[in-house]
This record gives sequence, structure tokens and C-alpha cells, in this order.
Amino acid sequence: SRMIQYQLDGINIDFESLNTADRGDVVNNFMAELSAYVKSTNPEAEISFAGPAVNWSGWKFQGLANSCDYIFIMGYSFWGSWSTTTGACAPLTGGSINIANTVNVQYSAVTQSAPEKLILGVPYYGLKWIARTSQPGASVIDWVSSTRFTTDQPNSQTYGLQWNTNNQVPWYRWQINDTSWYQVWFDNDSSLGLKYALAQSKN
Repeated sequence: SRMIQYQLDGINIDFESLNTADRGDVVNNFMAELSAYVKSTNPEAEISFAGPAVNWSGWKFQGLANSCDYIFIMGYSFWGSWSTTTGACAPLTGGSINIANTVNVQYSAVTQSAPEKLILGVPYYGLKWIARTSQPGASVIDWVSSTRFTTDQPNSQTYGLQWNTNNQVPWYRWQINDTSWYQVWFDNDSSLGLKYALAQSKN
């Protein structure tokens, strides 16, 4: 296999938008078989799975954790190009779904029984929209693009760094005209630090 050929340490499986019928026992059995096969040739190999932040339907996270070494929780994309309002890519708190809910509710069985098997992935990118107002959660006129921290940090100083206490994330804005604003929501050392602290508190 390529893993052996290139002396790789392991493999991460990332099925984006996995069909509901393939979740639960189906994917858990696949991961268990894959792990057994890979470890039969390289016992030191690490096998991980990219898991969703929210169990919309069908996932059995405890069984998934039992079938591989780690679950990499994709702790981002709570808002994005599809959103009708502006918001945080990875809200720590606020609303019904957020990172705290992911760790404490969605993955509660694993968080309590095998927290060392969970890796919390956090975003180093932001989200940019044209919005109808200057307010957080404004109606979206248009999606612009994803952004990078290297741009967001200096721009937030130029346009005025805002802090959303509901989601515990930074954002900034500037006016385009009488009826529209740019809004950019991103993560910085403060918001990422809170996410790291949550992960550390759960071991």
C-alpha cells in the first residue's frame, strides 16, 4: 500500500456528506475492518476518522470511537456560503448548535468514556458576506468568500474588531453603501484559546 511505500504514520478517513444509510454500524464496521487490516501490516499506524460536529442522523459515535484510534471532530462550518444570516464559522456557545454542544452533547458518550480519542478541529479561516445591516446575524445579500487569518487580523484592526459575546468569536464590518455592509467572521487567539481550553478541560 502507499502508506507502507511512503512510510506514513497512518490514515485519516474523511467521507464528506456520507449517506444516512452508510452511517452508524456500516461506517463503524468499515473503520474496524480498515483498522485491523492496516494494523496487521503496521501495528504502530494510527487510524482516524473525520467526524461531523453535529449528529444530524444515524451516527453512533461511541462505536466509531471503538473502531479506530481517533475521531477528528470537524468543529467548523456552522455558518458558510449557504447561510441566510451572518454568523460564526465555529461558535463556542449560543444557539442550539455550537462547539460546546458538540463536545458535551453530540459526543457526550465518547467525551466521558474515551476523551483521548477525540481531536477537536478548529478553523483558521473566516467567512465574508455582503449583509443588509451592520448588526450580527444580519440577513445575507450575497456570499463573498472564505478568508484567511493573515488578512482578517490586520483588517479587523483597520475596520474595528468586534466581539460577539453570544458565540464568543470576533468579527468586523465596514459599510459599502446605504443598504449594505461587508461582514467578516473569523477566529483569533482569543476565540481559539477558548476552544482549546474546552478541549483541555475534557482531556
